[in-house]
Amino acid sequence: MKIIKNFLDPRLIDQVLKNNEVFAENGFKDSNGFWPEELKRPGSNIKTRFLSNPKSYILRELMKEHGLMNKDFNGQFIAMAYIWQPLSYIPWHHDRGHEVAVTIYLNKNWNMDWGGLLLYQDKESGRIDVLPPTYNVAAVNDSKVEHATTILTPDAPPRLTIQCFWKTVVAP
Repeated sequence: MKIIKNFLDPRLIDQVLKNNEVFAENGFKDSNGFWPEELKRPGSNIKTRFLSNPKSYILRELMKEHGLMNKDFNGQFIAMAYIWQPLSYIPWHHDRGHEVAVTIYLNKNWNMDWGGLLLYQDKESGRIDVLPPTYNVAAVNDSKVEHATTILTPDAPPRLTIQCFWKTVVAP
């Protein structure tokens, strides 16, 4: 797991949140409706939606700028907005089917008592590391590291993230 601070230009985050461009309520679906069975949990209510092509393109180019993606990448890229509601979480998993997964945290203020912490396991030592959802930090999983999130407490505000997933598509 790689951790990158100051991943996005804060003005971009402010613009997206202020104009409600990404997190407008329309178009969101409950994650339990389409996630694999091993990720579905009763009461875990994470609202998700795919980002439009212009926003997805901007994020794809940012991945290249940060050296996370080859400049000539031509595979499958997905960018999504997540709204994590109180009592939501994701159990242990490794983002099967994707070569790289990136989580970008957007809440300017987050109290660790609210939960929503990223847990990830070091492959060599087996140690569990913890990353709080810190503003404008990106967690990059480029080696199928097992990870999970802790449950959000009932008094937590919505936790906002951008999730990006990609893989190289091999032509048949």
